[in-house]
Amino acid sequence: MEQISGRLFDVVVIDGLERVELVPIAASILKPGGFILFDNSHWQGLIEAIAPYKFLRVDYYGGSPGVPLQACTSIFFAERCFVFEDNEAVKNLN
Repeated sequence: MEQISGRLFDVVVIDGLERVELVPIAASILKPGGFILFDNSHWQGLIEAIAPYKFLRVDYYGGSPGVPLQACTSIFFAERCFVFEDNEAVKNLN
């Protein structure tokens, strides 16, 4: 934690076995307008751990290597997020 003390980040990626424990750290180092990306956000306890921060959430479901069930990766962000600022880019995908 000493290496990131006082620094803020646009994107924080959480993966690994200690996801729930990393939620408060991720929330504290996130820049305004940034987002947290959770791999395997369907794991038990993650949604409950991040709920107090009142982030908005976008889920992406799909296959996972070596696992027959679908997995979920989620993006959590405050009201504004640089990824979703340009709504025109989303419209062009349709």
